Amino acid sequence: MWTHSNLDDMPKPARNKNHIRPDLAQSILLLARAIHESLEVAKHHLVWLQEHMGGVSKKDLDQIRASLKAVIAKQKLMAQTQAELLEELKVISAQQKKTQGEIATVKSLVDSQNAKIAELEALIAAGGQITKEITDLVTEIRSTGQSIDDELPDAEPPPPEPAVRGRR
Repeated sequence: MWTHSNLDDMPKPARNKNHIRPDLAQSILLLARAIHESLEVAKHHLVWLQEHMGGVSKKDLDQIRASLKAVIAKQKLMAQTQAELLEELKVISAQQKKTQGEIATVKSLVDSQNAKIAELEALIAAGGQITKEITDLVTEIRSTGQSIDDELPDAEPPPPEPAVRGRR
């Protein structure tokens, strides 16, 4: 067997047609060196494992293996849970965008209602004649406003302001 120290002493191929080409010989030599170095590293690892793991029984190794499998299973579950949560967040985000659009529509409708109210108030304040069209418009505004109010949840009333204590 060739060792690292005598790899350079390996016979060089002759330059006739019956032997390996020099460039292939060089590639084989490099490959042999790499294999040798890998084996040396593996041997050092094995020695280290024997020195540091010498008192470990098969039962201990099986317990370590089972623990590692449990950790890997938990990591897979976490990754799956993360993927599920990300998908759920996408659904929630889409729902929020839809709700945001609905709120914008309601706000636009309320703004339109407020503009109609301001026109009617200005008309009435100017002493204009109250006609059936005006009373019908007020009824329509009231009906639309009630529909909007019915669709929206009631807001919590603000908390009462704390009483201001006087100085003694």
